[in-house]
Amino acid sequence: MTPRDHQSVPQADPVSRFLGPDAAFNGPFGVLGLPVADVSEQQVLDALHRVMERIDAHPESRTPPADEARLAAHAAAANLLDHEVRRELLRRLHADGPAGRAPSPAPPSTASTPAAGSPPTILQADLLRCIAVAGGWNTRAMRRFFMIAHERGFRTDEALWAMMLLQRPAPLATPTAPPPPSDRSADRAEPIGFGTAPKRNDRQAEAAPVENAGMSPVAAVLLTIAVFVVLAAGGWAVWTLSLKPVSPQVPTPHVTRSPAAPPPSPPDEPEPEAVGRHLDNAPAIIHEFEVANDAAAIDPEAATDTFRTAIDALSTRWTAFSPVDRLAAREQIIGFIYRIAGRSDTIDRAMSVIEAGATAADPTADPDSIRRAVWSVGMLVRLRREQNLPGSIMRRIDSTLLELGGTGLAPSASTFRAGAVAALRSIAAALSRPPLTDESRAGWAEWPGIVHAAAEGDGALEESLLINALEGLLHQREAGGALDEVVSGIVAAMNWRPGSAARVWLIRAFDDRSIDADDLHVVTLALATVSKAEGVDHSMVLPRGASEYDRRRLRDVYNERWKIADASDRSDTAAAFTAAAREALLHEPSPGRDDAEKLASVVRYARLNAAGESLWRARIDTASVLLDTLDDPIDAVLGSDTRSDTSALFTPDTGTWAETYLAEGSHIPRRLALLDKLSARQGRLGPMEAEVLVTEALRGSPRQVRDKAAGVAELFMDQPTIVNAVLEALPLMPRTQRNAKIVELAAGVPLPTVESPDWPVRARRAVVERL
Repeated sequence: MTPRDHQSVPQADPVSRFLGPDAAFNGPFGVLGLPVADVSEQQVLDALHRVMERIDAHPESRTPPADEARLAAHAAAANLLDHEVRRELLRRLHADGPAGRAPSPAPPSTASTPAAGSPPTILQADLLRCIAVAGGWNTRAMRRFFMIAHERGFRTDEALWAMMLLQRPAPLATPTAPPPPSDRSADRAEPIGFGTAPKRNDRQAEAAPVENAGMSPVAAVLLTIAVFVVLAAGGWAVWTLSLKPVSPQVPTPHVTRSPAAPPPSPPDEPEPEAVGRHLDNAPAIIHEFEVANDAAAIDPEAATDTFRTAIDALSTRWTAFSPVDRLAAREQIIGFIYRIAGRSDTIDRAMSVIEAGATAADPTADPDSIRRAVWSVGMLVRLRREQNLPGSIMRRIDSTLLELGGTGLAPSASTFRAGAVAALRSIAAALSRPPLTDESRAGWAEWPGIVHAAAEGDGALEESLLINALEGLLHQREAGGALDEVVSGIVAAMNWRPGSAARVWLIRAFDDRSIDADDLHVVTLALATVSKAEGVDHSMVLPRGASEYDRRRLRDVYNERWKIADASDRSDTAAAFTAAAREALLHEPSPGRDDAEKLASVVRYARLNAAGESLWRARIDTASVLLDTLDDPIDAVLGSDTRSDTSALFTPDTGTWAETYLAEGSHIPRRLALLDKLSARQGRLGPMEAEVLVTEALRGSPRQVRDKAAGVAELFMDQPTIVNAVLEALPLMPRTQRNAKIVELAAGVPLPTVESPDWPVRARRAVVERL
């Protein structure tokens, strides 16, 4: 047994970890999994593609060691693409004998590969050399690569194509002929002398493995540095010549084609459906967005094409990605929109692909359509938070969201989750309408997963969405139980743990006469057989056609088993709510009452509405508190002699200041001067003046106008017109920390953080009470 037989590959080595132990032998040939033979340029690129795919498929593909393995693979390809280096490597490897393990010949690829002499084949070799000379993929390498591509007669989108194919092969034509020989004598570099071991004494030779024929992973990194230096010295000449105008003395490039010609494809071959990486996973899609962002300043049209391709892939696969990957993709999208915001032609194409799912004729056609619609609405709402985008884009977003109509989207919503949830509620209502089709059945099967992704970790919200969907199905069931399978699937996905809203909902469902006994039979049967509910057995399944007595009896069984609030408390609170609502309706303010009494009536109705919602959700304690304090402090305010003067709220005069300010349009210095003039006013502001001022403080542009208006509004914050203007602006106000402080000043009470889900409700209620 020779010393080499004892050679082992360290587990910490990135190349061996991602490509297997054989990659540590035979230098670049081993890294790429190629036989030690005179391989062609196309074989090197195909092998590099396979290695990239293998690294991408590894569970640790997004770690720094994976990037080291990719660097080693690119360095190996750069060595083998140079004819002189490859010949010297073969001479030394054959002279020294096989290096430990001889890699088996690579199996023929079943996927079609780029045709020899096609743009990917030619440009990828140039790209690898650019990376080698520039010391990695950076701005210098990208600029040099695009210059070479343009000089060869290729368009920018074809150069981007080659860049993407270097990471993952696209479905291209099968090669029909070997690549023509190229004359690149000036591009030949001195062969890299790796594998030459230092002289050792006999004792060292016995204690250490022989290394003169193979290349360790550490040597691969050192080899990469050496390749960079050698290629930088020998490669500049050919690149300098290739960038000069073509003359008779300059050799003709081995590919001659028109700059406007499309990528060549063999006859009788179908046109490929897509160009670039297989966008079926989060890293590939995020990488596609990165490519689009990098190319936006060089070729916006080609970058937009790449962007649209990535959006198409993301919008139907986003539910399978991790929250981190979904957030990374959204940030890439926002960055791209900012980069092309000033170009009307490209921004229209970019926005149209984002809007495509939301504006589809039938967003419930199949699961992919549902995912696309939910993602589109969520992304549009997220973009609405970006106050620095041009006004034309913001108006387009608002217009698209308004056209959706039935989503129930809060005008102040500005998060992806808020938009996605609004879209889910609207789609659930459409899906639950009979008749049930194969497409809608498939949509319901995917519904829990889509809801889980849209809720983004908010368990209460996810639970609420599933309950709403289940209620919609039960209220609009087809005769004959056609939706039993769908209902069972949603029941199985719901959270039935102690304290969950699902348990409270089921107790309430027994008393809900709009849900018949057959519906409850399906729910309780699924609960006992396919759900993870604790303490539920077959004795707790309601029979079909059960009587009212059976429903109440089984409700009490569940109530006792789950320890839900006593039913008598619910009945007492419901009776109190009915009495309060009846009294409010019977004592409607007469037309002769003053404005303060009318406003007090509105406050009562708002509190009654909140109490009814709490009662409906079985939040008995909250509903009881709201009913007990229904008139506080309304009666005290109406009986006080120091009530605020609210007459200015109903003044029809628009105010000359507001007219003058609006007439200035985009003249910023004059608008700032008018704001300074308003700050010196001593009297009260009219309703139109207050609305213009508050709108500028919350949504004005640029920032200096917005800050100036906020300062002036703070001076008049004790006036009812300003408070009322804040109330009217709340639905369309961007939810930012800055704007939340303005609302808090108008409300006069502390509010929760703007990120809190109940901030819009709490803020509106506080401003109404202040008014």
